Amino acid sequence: MKNFPHQINDIPKLIAALRVYQDLLIAGADTSDDEVLGYAMASALVYKFRNQRDDSPSAIAARIESEKQKTPQNQGARTAARDIRRFFELAHFVDAHGITKMGQNILDAGGDVKDPVVQHLWRNAMRDIALPTTNTSINSVSHPYQVLLNLVKARPNLSRDRLALALEAETDSDEELQRILHIADLPDWIDQIHCSEAQRRNAVKILPAIARQIGDITNTGQIRQKNAVVAPGVDRQQNEAIEDFVCYNYEIAEEEYPDTFAYSGKPKAKRSPVSKDKQKAYPRDRAVAVNALVHANHACEVDASHGTFVRRSNNKPYTEPHHLVPLAFSDSFDVSLDIEENVISLCSTCHNRIHYGKDAAEIVKKLYDQRKDLLQQVGIEITLEELLSMY
Repeated sequence: MKNFPHQINDIPKLIAALRVYQDLLIAGADTSDDEVLGYAMASALVYKFRNQRDDSPSAIAARIESEKQKTPQNQGARTAARDIRRFFELAHFVDAHGITKMGQNILDAGGDVKDPVVQHLWRNAMRDIALPTTNTSINSVSHPYQVLLNLVKARPNLSRDRLALALEAETDSDEELQRILHIADLPDWIDQIHCSEAQRRNAVKILPAIARQIGDITNTGQIRQKNAVVAPGVDRQQNEAIEDFVCYNYEIAEEEYPDTFAYSGKPKAKRSPVSKDKQKAYPRDRAVAVNALVHANHACEVDASHGTFVRRSNNKPYTEPHHLVPLAFSDSFDVSLDIEENVISLCSTCHNRIHYGKDAAEIVKKLYDQRKDLLQQVGIEITLEELLSMY
């Protein structure tokens, strides 16, 4: 069984530890030093000493001095620092250069685990954690968080201790998942994985706890169900199309364009809907569309060689922004669809083809293949089949 950090499993506390890490970097401290990081976490009450009852600064300072008299291997704060640092590295919150973009996004979003933006950031970070195989005869990795979700999906209400098998998988293959499921069904499953009692206990401290906090696993041990796709009705879809044209396709002033634009890679909170012609509609931000056109360099993303013409207002090639996942389906998602990662730059012909053309599905599939990873990063989880059903 693979080893995994196991010190802290509470998301707000993990964020507090990351803030301590960031503060140390700003102060020029050595975050690779276990003593520096460990006792900074103790001072911030992120790490607590055994039997710690007095949280006053003077009491903590005295306890730190007492702990430092022990041998390094017996100082709990040092052990906690190693574990937390490794978790941050595995989750890509930190690297050799400091706090990463992912880490900064986590800090900026805060610790409200009921916030869909926070949930999606943590979900993406956990999915990306990769552990190398322990089998020296193969060169591969597994993604234990995804293995965990696959385990729960295949075996609803699997006992908590057997969730440790997520760290037993050597690869992400279907064959390896079936091997793990076979072990999970055995009464003597513990004897099959050859690990210590402490390692087995530690294996269920972090990933299952985070999965429950962000709603991927329910408290009853079921896998989180995605929102069903809610059909908005023909009238609403037509109104959304009109709103798109009015908002986006009239003249764009030169000063509206940023010089450059980069994707944020993080979800965006959904704005409250408004009533338009007795139909519910979600407000759209014209700047989002303009940013997307800039990111695409004002080219058609179906085929950059497609011809167009020059806008008379700003001398930019004319393309039209299009929400790949239509805004009319916003009720089916917890996060905003009005985000640059979901906006495609299209020539006029392709924009009409995607709405009215016989080959619309072919275009949607091509664009989905280009954008599916970006959509997942910003919390828009959708299959190709679900997307095609929206057109």
